[in-house]
Amino acid sequence: MTILDIGCGNRPEHWIPDSDGLDICDFGQKYILNLEHIAPWPIKDDTYDNVVANHILEHIVSADAFIHILNEIWRVTKSGGLFRGAAPRWDSPNFTRDPTHCRMISEHTFDGFLQNSHIHFNDYGILCAFSKETIVVNHNRDVIWGLRVVK
Repeated sequence: MTILDIGCGNRPEHWIPDSDGLDICDFGQKYILNLEHIAPWPIKDDTYDNVVANHILEHIVSADAFIHILNEIWRVTKSGGLFRGAAPRWDSPNFTRDPTHCRMISEHTFDGFLQNSHIHFNDYGILCAFSKETIVVNHNRDVIWGLRVVK
């Protein structure tokens, strides 16, 4: 199984085993990439079975960059692959404690990206489609999601 770990961080001992890491600085991971830059990622289509983004999306300032990231995750993940992650919910103390948290996340953040969604953002450049496997808010007020890639 191939896994892309977005925002893998600077502590290799915390990296997902046998994954390809992606982060803004060079920590020895496979990809060095600033997610705020809207440019195609240097990854071929349909490369990964799973993509993980734990505690990274809440740091994305630009709405355009956020949409681009989801489009790129969809592009590099195989059909039926799983996009999973976690982020502090907007009303969590963990969201407001960190001054680098700028994007509010809730259990409804991905509603407009779901296949057959009744919410349509036609002018926003959304190319991706996911199906909801799970979206929950845990006891720490983190939003935890698992979304299947639909192609």
